[in-house]
Amino acid sequence: MGEREPIDLGQLDPPRWRVLVKNVAYGPYTLGQIKAFIAEGRVSLNSKLADGDGAPFQQAADIALLGREFEAKATKARATATETPIPQNYLIVCRLSQTPEARFVSAMNTLGNFGEAMPSVYLLRSTLKLAAVQQRLREIVSDSDQVVIVNATMNRLGWFNLGMEADVHVRSIWDKPVGNTGDAD
Repeated sequence: MGEREPIDLGQLDPPRWRVLVKNVAYGPYTLGQIKAFIAEGRVSLNSKLADGDGAPFQQAADIALLGREFEAKATKARATATETPIPQNYLIVCRLSQTPEARFVSAMNTLGNFGEAMPSVYLLRSTLKLAAVQQRLREIVSDSDQVVIVNATMNRLGWFNLGMEADVHVRSIWDKPVGNTGDAD
């Protein structure tokens, strides 16, 4: 076997990118380095970049080649915003009048581990935050279906489609201080 020439990585990804920060140009950087800077948050959509020596600086948002990197970063940020490192325990009560139960159960299956404790009452263990669980269920049920979600781990409550009167009533009692009810021990 003959000897092979080593691959010159500088030819595959040449350092040609420059970053403008406070009127000072830094670089040159490789495209791989620029992508890493985006992932780290060191280059944002508003950053000024030039692709090549002497090329004009433009906003990173306007460079099509970097679009996929910014979308990946945004997707990761959305996931982080909707997830929590500590698994959460939820109690979900629903009154489905229009949405087929099979569709609701299918949606629950995407949220985490769940089981039906009794008809229309579900237990869910998930790494999703309450707002994410609420949003995902809201996307699949009709406007006439009612859902109450209790995050038992964080003592939080979410709901939708209860109607104005029930909405006001729930808000008035959920965080209300508990006073003397007059019951004897």
